[in-house]
Amino acid sequence: MPVAQYLCDSCGKVLEKMISEKYPANMTYAPPNTTSHFFQCTNTSCNAKFIAYEEGSGKQTWDIKDEENFKSIFKSVNERQERTVLKEEKEKMAQEKTQIERMLNENPQKISIIKKDMEKIKIQVNNLTDEYEERSAQVTNLEEALKKGRIRLEEIEKRLRELIHIK
Repeated sequence: MPVAQYLCDSCGKVLEKMISEKYPANMTYAPPNTTSHFFQCTNTSCNAKFIAYEEGSGKQTWDIKDEENFKSIFKSVNERQERTVLKEEKEKMAQEKTQIERMLNENPQKISIIKKDMEKIKIQVNNLTDEYEERSAQVTNLEEALKKGRIRLEEIEKRLRELIHIK
């Protein structure tokens, strides 16, 4: 999209846009409900400074300013924009502070609840470990009994074969 270039009334060179401000708070240099655009000439030997006031309809009114007056207005615009940025930063930090404070208040309670749950789980794990060890011992005992039972069964069968002739 093409960008409009404005030419200096004094020397005919292209103007450089420095800054814009919507609905300026200081109404001494701009009509209400306008956007002010600050321009300076790109020609280093020309010191022309302009302010264009743009209405909502897009109509612009141009005003040439002497350097001292322009610098004063430009400085106040910069200061307002810096204050706006600082206010936004302050608001964000206040919100973040509130969130952090809430987290600092809520998290100890959450930690306490989780620790209690962990203790319950630990007890359950210990109980299950004890039960596992008991059952493991039962399985070992039953396997030993099974092994001994097979050996004894083989001994009995062997002895019965030896005693088969006895009636």
